[in-house]
Amino acid sequence: GNAAAIAAGQQPLVDYTILGDYPNNPKIMLNFKVSKNSIEELARAINMPDGLELVPMSVSEDSKSEIIVSLEVFLLTLPFEIEGFDDEFKVVWTTYVKNSETNVV
Repeated sequence: GNAAAIAAGQQPLVDYTILGDYPNNPKIMLNFKVSKNSIEELARAINMPDGLELVPMSVSEDSKSEIIVSLEVFLLTLPFEIEGFDDEFKVVWTTYVKNSETNVV
């Protein structure tokens, strides 16, 4: 999608593994800085609802807050059996927003 195009070609700001229940539930998250000239394009691409705005986030204690797009890859497992469903990897793109009226992130 467009979020992938905006982040394409950029090196992740930070990549880390969220261990959690590793190795049964492995996860990795890659965070990409959105360039200043692409912020409005990102807001249009995700069809940002009125009242929400992109918000800078810091991905570690040592990093500065920036508009980022995160790519999370994780193993989806269910705590119960469904016939025909096998564990599978899921990929989720995320960006960070706040409500401009309440400032809730």
